[in-house]
Amino acid sequence: MIVSDLSYRDFQTGLSYVAISRVKTLEGLMLDAPFDRNHLLYGSPLDGMKMKMRDQELRKRQVLTRNLYMSHNTKNGHGNGSVR
Repeated sequence: MIVSDLSYRDFQTGLSYVAISRVKTLEGLMLDAPFDRNHLLYGSPLDGMKMKMRDQELRKRQVLTRNLYMSHNTKNGHGNGSVR
């Protein structure tokens, strides 16, 4: 049995659909509250892609631009890079 509250939008597109699609019979589905059908629809399929692209851009900014863990000898061009 699946008990679902569809009165709020999913924080991730499709979660409610996946949960409800697992039900084998209508007797196995209970909707916990009235819901607006518009909560199941999204403005554009591109909205999710825009969010994903924004997330990737933010992650790129978090990448280190230099190796902060290099040993002193390696920074000066000496040694093989092993930490002593």
